[in-house]
This record gives sequence, C-alpha cells and structure tokens, in this order.
Amino acid sequence: MRKLNLGCGTVILDGWENIDLIPLDDRVIRADIVKYVAGIPMNDVGEVRAHHILEHLEDLDSFMYDLGRVCFSGAKLDIVVPLANTLWAIADPTHKRFFNHRTFEYYCDGFSTSYGRQRNFRLLHQMVVSEPNEWFDGIEWMVANLHVRLERI
Repeated sequence: MRKLNLGCGTVILDGWENIDLIPLDDRVIRADIVKYVAGIPMNDVGEVRAHHILEHLEDLDSFMYDLGRVCFSGAKLDIVVPLANTLWAIADPTHKRFFNHRTFEYYCDGFSTSYGRQRNFRLLHQMVVSEPNEWFDGIEWMVANLHVRLERI
C-alpha cells in the first residue's frame, strides 16, 4: 500500500513516501506536493499524512479532488492545520487559507451545499488540539490546531 507523508519537514516516516519542497534529509523526495500528487495514478494510495501543509496551498479544492482521485476506497487521510483565528493561523504570511470545524465537511458525503464540489470523503473524526496561549501587549492569543481524519469513500 502506497503511503504519502506530504510536506513532511523533519518528520520522516519509514515505509512512507516523504515529500517536501525543501528536503531536510536525504530520505525525502524533493517535490512540489501539488504536482507530485497530480502525477500519481488513480486509486494508488492507501494513506495520506498532511500535517501543516494544506494551509500553504493556492487551490485547496483542486488538491482535495486530486487526493480523492489517487486514494482508493477506504484510504485514510490524517490532516492537521492551524485553527482559524488563532495566533499561528493568521501570523504566518505563507498561509493562503484558514480552516475551522466546517472546512473539511465540504469534501464529505452528506454535507449539503449549493456548490458542485465532489464529496469523495467521509469525516471520521476531528478535534481541536490546543497549545499554551501566548500573550502580547496584554492581549491573549489562542494557539490551536485542527486535527482531522477522513476516509475515502
């Protein structure tokens, strides 16, 4: 079973394709993850780990469509993104988008919208993972991530 560790950074997983634009280790495939995933054959992937990478993408819809295309039925996706309106979500100038508890529902079966978006996934689990808040000039900033588990249907 093919497993993708997208935007792996320093987290190198044995038995996975560890992919990053700026590899910090010789076990990492140097590639743009959007182009890399686009080049994978249909129904070829059984597991995806995407921690702190989706917030950097220009076109989340196209990328989620491609993940749906390359993942076979039953494949699991493990996603971590910064929670919208928290310190690191809005402070990092490389972030292109924000996420909350509803974001990934738009890609899931059973979520009704007027958009023509494909719903290739089922939401298995999501939770907010909080870190210690940060104070700046008397203002308290929440620091938290959204951890989401999806399954390809």
